[in-house]
Amino acid sequence: AHTSTQDSGFEMASPPLPPPVLRAVYRSLLRASIFGKHPEVFGEHGAVSIATMSRTCALPSKPSEVRSVMHEQFTLGTQAPADPFAVLRRANELSSALVPRNIPPSIPIFDFSASAALPGEEIHFNFFEPRYVRLAKEATTGDGDGYFILRSRPQGASVLLKIFDHIDQANGNIAVRCIGGPRVLVNTISKEEIPGGEPLSYATQVELDMWDEDEDESIPEIYSQELDQMRSHCLSLLEGLTSAENLLRSGPPPLCHSNFSFWALRFVLSPSDASSRWRWLGCRSARQRILQVQNWLEQLSERRKQQKTEEGESGKN
Repeated sequence: AHTSTQDSGFEMASPPLPPPVLRAVYRSLLRASIFGKHPEVFGEHGAVSIATMSRTCALPSKPSEVRSVMHEQFTLGTQAPADPFAVLRRANELSSALVPRNIPPSIPIFDFSASAALPGEEIHFNFFEPRYVRLAKEATTGDGDGYFILRSRPQGASVLLKIFDHIDQANGNIAVRCIGGPRVLVNTISKEEIPGGEPLSYATQVELDMWDEDEDESIPEIYSQELDQMRSHCLSLLEGLTSAENLLRSGPPPLCHSNFSFWALRFVLSPSDASSRWRWLGCRSARQRILQVQNWLEQLSERRKQQKTEEGESGKN
């Protein structure tokens, strides 16, 4: 069953914690976010800082702006979160899923199209097939570090997931909580034959962060500027359609166009719509994904305006 985090983490601290503690958290958050390049790793618990800023000015669009917000909140102690260590724990968790530094040389592959997770989304599995139970155990023990690849053969897409919690059940099943990471391109696969069953598959050579065609460095700067404008327009539409708390319920919007497109898709896709998730995970254009969100939000905004107009005319009558 697919689930997404909902806790907004907007409770404020009173009185603030000692400045040395906040500064230590700030430095650790900088490392987790690659010095502000990935604000999405702050998650719902760290969104309080971004939300506070968004009430007075635009949401951050550069790493330097992210660093400035976090510096103000954590170093100066202005409206710091109630539990800065909860923010740090969540940031480290999301960072290890979204921006993995070290992955094992052999990663179990789960061929399963009935569920999917966009980068940053939480998903829960209850593994009961013997081969998947074994693969889950391998991912959570030894050097596996919780990583596995979820692959949809029909869509030709693969995504790296990381298991953060698992429960070995009495009936032999394994229940896990995972977070979706970057898309991956599997270059080399090794197989282990299982008597009387399908072979187990392992990725032994992969490419992380399968870049979109419109994220290539050879793309003209004007095209990148267009994507910046589309990102700003989507955020403006979202700010007009929902509250700051709801907008940031899954964390601050990413700065990278590709990552932003997946973050924004969460607002327009049903939590149970696995087929659409796989379709967009297989799409090699950030522009197409952002355009899909933009069109959907524009249509919703127009419907809201028409509804208000009709209600106003009905009130006059």
